[in-house]
Amino acid sequence: MSLLRHLPPVRRRVPLRLRAAKPLQDAFPGYAVQACGSGTQALALAIRAAVGARGSSAEILLPAYGCPDLVAACLFAGAQARLVDNTPGQWGYDLDRLHAAFSSNTAAVVAVNLLGSGDQAHRLRELTRARGVALIQDSAQHLPQVLPADWQGDYVVLSFGRGKPLNLLGGGLLLQPAGGPDPLPARGQWDPPLFGAGLAFNIATDRRVYALSSRLLGARLGETRYKPLREISTASPARVARVAAGIADYRLAPGYDASVWNEACREWAQYGVTRLSCAGVADPGPLRLRLALLARDHAQRDTIVTALTASGIGASRMYNASLPALPDVPEQITAQGPFRNADELAQRLFTLPTHSQVGADAVRVARDALRRILR
Repeated sequence: MSLLRHLPPVRRRVPLRLRAAKPLQDAFPGYAVQACGSGTQALALAIRAAVGARGSSAEILLPAYGCPDLVAACLFAGAQARLVDNTPGQWGYDLDRLHAAFSSNTAAVVAVNLLGSGDQAHRLRELTRARGVALIQDSAQHLPQVLPADWQGDYVVLSFGRGKPLNLLGGGLLLQPAGGPDPLPARGQWDPPLFGAGLAFNIATDRRVYALSSRLLGARLGETRYKPLREISTASPARVARVAAGIADYRLAPGYDASVWNEACREWAQYGVTRLSCAGVADPGPLRLRLALLARDHAQRDTIVTALTASGIGASRMYNASLPALPDVPEQITAQGPFRNADELAQRLFTLPTHSQVGADAVRVARDALRRILR
């Protein structure tokens, strides 16, 4: 059996021995940096700062398709989550619907960079400035290699959990332009051990053992469910130093390259399987956490993912539903909608791995599998 046949959807090895690095602040000149226990915690801090004195009436505009942690951060921060549909057949807000969603209670818009495809931040910056509300850039799924990046937000959120561009098994950063209000306080200190858990993760996600480890971890591996946020903790000085060292390593070699799929994508486009683009955003380049693709319809998407999974290619349906349809989300979310474009995106979207274990052999297997479906 070929070793390529067990590719995990996302894999960046946890760095077990990190080189010495400059202070974390040096990677983000011009920004105040707050390190905490997760990207969700960092997002909750940003939302709480944006809400300010508005209290529980404050609304945060979120995409109707996305990670349920977006909702968890809003509710922890004491704000209301108001969902907005995406552009048909693309990632990003439908700007007409976004305009209509603004109200006197709107405190912030969250711009989510889905897997490195873009987040409309330049356009949203114009809208939020005109409305006098905050722009929060959720870049949990995309860490630029060149830092600081051309961020437009009043707040920027980064994440270092499992499945994120820089995998430190947890942790997050809140960035805000220097000179703004002081970062909000958090409780407790977060500094879990890294070596043993990192070694276990690296072994479990190696393609030589991933098929076995994924079966042992059970059917819920990778399942998307809502989980409430319980606390916000401050990262310890030791953990902050690890983040700084991890970022230094990442800037030398991110370990993700979607261009390995370019030739296959040109072939698949002839049969209606296309790359997911972000509305109004130019091609952001090959640094993608996963390559996001759109099948023609739900049935074709599921057939493709089933075939690629059987071939050992780490395909994923991502969230597989819009936010109101995800398991365990609160009633205030399930009561919103309908969001037809988000529902369609959830039914058509699938992703392919772009990490360093994806090579020409994996692409060949995927192309052979899709030829049997698309032709």
